[in-house]
Amino acid sequence: MNKKQTYQTIVLLLLVITLMACKQNTSNPEAMNQTAEVATMPPLTDEFLETAILYEANIRQYSPEGSFDSFTADIPKLKALGVDVIWLMPVYPISSTKRKAYGNVMADDIEDPKEREKYLGSYYAISDYTAINPEFGTLEDFRRLVKTAHDNGIYVILDWVANHTGWDHHWIQEKSDYYLKNRKGEIIDPIDFRTGKSFGWTDVADLNYNNLEMREELRQAMVYWVKETDIDGYRIDQAYAVPPVFYDKTI
Repeated sequence: MNKKQTYQTIVLLLLVITLMACKQNTSNPEAMNQTAEVATMPPLTDEFLETAILYEANIRQYSPEGSFDSFTADIPKLKALGVDVIWLMPVYPISSTKRKAYGNVMADDIEDPKEREKYLGSYYAISDYTAINPEFGTLEDFRRLVKTAHDNGIYVILDWVANHTGWDHHWIQEKSDYYLKNRKGEIIDPIDFRTGKSFGWTDVADLNYNNLEMREELRQAMVYWVKETDIDGYRIDQAYAVPPVFYDKTI
C-alpha cells in the first residue's frame, strides 16, 4: 500500500469511527431506535476495522437494472460471503457539462446523438452533493439499502469526492469563489502543482479550500447523509489533496 492509499484508509477509518460514535450517543429517540435495530452488528473497534472485509459496489454496473433495489436484494448473499462493510461508489447525480466520453474526447464532441448517449460520464463529476442519481432509484430506495445492510450486520460507507465537483454544480454559477481560478479569473480543473499542468480531469472543477464557507457547506453535505440515510462513514476520494484541518473539524 502506497502513502496515498494509506492516508485514504486512515481518513476512512477515522470518519467511520467518529460518525458511528455520534450516532450512538444521540439523544434523539428515533435515532436510539435505529441503534437498537442494529445492535447485532459487530463492535466498531480498531481490531474489527483492521480485518474487516470491504465490498466495493458500482451500482450502475452491478446488475442489468443498475438500481439500488437490485443491489439491495443481494445483500443477504454478501452477508453469507462474510462482507462486513459495503463501500458504494458515488451515488450522486453526474454533471452533463463537459461530460467525458473517452480519453480527451467530450460527449458533446460526438456528432451522432445515439452514439453520444452511450457515454454516461464519471461518477466523480458530481452535480449535487445532497441528491441521488435518479438512474439508480430514489432516496427512499437508498434508505432501504442501508437499512437492509444494517439488518444483516453490515456497515455502509459512501465514496465522497471532496476535491472537486462537476461543471453542472450550482456552486459554479452561484459561488464561483468556492473554486480555484487561473490568472484570468476562470475556474480551473485540478492541476499538478509540482508541474503546473492539468491532470487531464477536465470534466471537473477544482475546489478552493482557502474558502472557509465552502469547507463548511461541504462538511454539512457530509453530515446530511449521516442524518438522513443513517450511513456509517465515508471513503474519501483523493484524501491527500484535502487539507487535514478539514478532516479535523469534520470528524
